[in-house]
Amino acid sequence: MDFINSILVILASFSGLAIGYALALISPEEMTPGKKYLFLFERIVHVLVFVPALTVAVIYAEWLYFILFLIGGFISFFVENIHLLLLYFLFVFMISLAAKEPSFHLVQASLIFLYGFPAGSLLRIRSFSLKN
Repeated sequence: MDFINSILVILASFSGLAIGYALALISPEEMTPGKKYLFLFERIVHVLVFVPALTVAVIYAEWLYFILFLIGGFISFFVENIHLLLLYFLFVFMISLAAKEPSFHLVQASLIFLYGFPAGSLLRIRSFSLKN
């Protein structure tokens, strides 16, 4: 039962990316003026996503995860064109580690869900600008 709950939490938290993409499809006229705010929101939530993961890694002395999250966080924050698939692959490790601490697990999943809104919208903006 625990495995099924973990899979459902991962699917629910990753659905933010699809919802953000769908919102960009629904309101394309809002994307151009809101692009800078979406980028700012994405960066703020990006930093906040790594805080619970690093905290749980320190609490449980999972130093390999701590180093992986720290390096992955810095690379994905400062390298603009990192593929979103690699970042979400790192998010899977974060959620699996956060499952050890139930209070952090829900926070981690919620932050990843919130990260998906601007990331999905920006993904739509970038893919639309590549076609034109």
